[in-house]
Amino acid sequence: RNDHYSLAAGVVNAIIFRRLGAVGAFGGKCRDTAMGFSIGRFGVDADAGRIDLRELLIGYKGDADGAAHYVDGRAEIDPADRIESYLQIRQEGNNAVLYLDRDGDGDAFDPTALLTLNDVETDLAELLANEQIVLY
Repeated sequence: RNDHYSLAAGVVNAIIFRRLGAVGAFGGKCRDTAMGFSIGRFGVDADAGRIDLRELLIGYKGDADGAAHYVDGRAEIDPADRIESYLQIRQEGNNAVLYLDRDGDGDAFDPTALLTLNDVETDLAELLANEQIVLY
């Protein structure tokens, strides 16, 4: 089913995805939509939302300091990290759409739209550097 989330300002908003079995691109979930998702550094900016994907990534091994960081004020994904084989953000009109390939470079899954962030402009590096996506 497709879930719709209306997120509120001034509170911690977390969207947690759970694996609902071994079948499907993301364990039986369909494309969800979030209204009011705010970009910002999680734990610093009161309105910053968070997306928890840790149960959906098969075989992803990140390092202890995260997949992305700010370098000279710009969010950058670590060159050795493989997260881009698992996750993509595509701008579709005014919305940022999160695509998930559960097994990254594996053959069992293909990238599938998981979550639409309505009226949000962002990219994967920014969400990761802000700690707004939980990977492990």
